[in-house]
Amino acid sequence: MFMENEFAEKVEILGEALVVGATEIANVIVNELSQLCEDLEFCTDDDAVQYVIEVVVFYMHLVDRSIFAKLGPVRREVFQDNFVIIVLRLLQKQRGDTTPNFEKALREIYNYRQLFYSQFKDLVPNRNEQLKDTLCWEFSKVLFECFKDTNPVTLVSINIIVVRMTSLMVNEVIDCAI
Repeated sequence: MFMENEFAEKVEILGEALVVGATEIANVIVNELSQLCEDLEFCTDDDAVQYVIEVVVFYMHLVDRSIFAKLGPVRREVFQDNFVIIVLRLLQKQRGDTTPNFEKALREIYNYRQLFYSQFKDLVPNRNEQLKDTLCWEFSKVLFECFKDTNPVTLVSINIIVVRMTSLMVNEVIDCAI
C-alpha cells in the first residue's frame, strides 16, 4: 500500500507540525485579542476547548485542500484518513485528554466543518471584494462565537490575526511538508 511507504512519515511530520502550529496560533489569537479587549472571556469553559478544536480543524481543512490539489481525490482520501487519526492522537496527547467524548467531539466538528468550509472557494477576498463568504472570514466568525465579546471590532481583529497566521501556517508548514 502506498500509504505505508510514501506517506507515513509525511503524515506524522505534518500532523505534529499542525497540532503544534495550530495550538500556538490559538494562543496568539487570544493573546493579541487580550491586548485589544481588556475583559476578553470565553462564553464557557466548554467554549475554550471548542475554540482550540476549531483552530485545529480549520488548519486540517487547509491541509485537506492542499492534499487534494497535489494528490488528487483517491490518494488524498488515504492521506487524509491517516492524517485525521494522527492529529487526533497528537492533540489528545498534548491536551492529556484521551476520553471518548473528546475524540467524538473532534471528529464531529471536523466532519461538520469540512462540509461548511468547502462552501468557500477563496481563502481571503480578492482586491475590492467583501470579506463575506471567504474562508478566513467565516473561520473568524466561528472563533468569535466562542467569546462573550459582541464588538464587531473584535471580529475584524480576529480576522486580521487569522489571515496573518494562516499565511505563515500555509507557507511555512503545510506547503513545505507536503
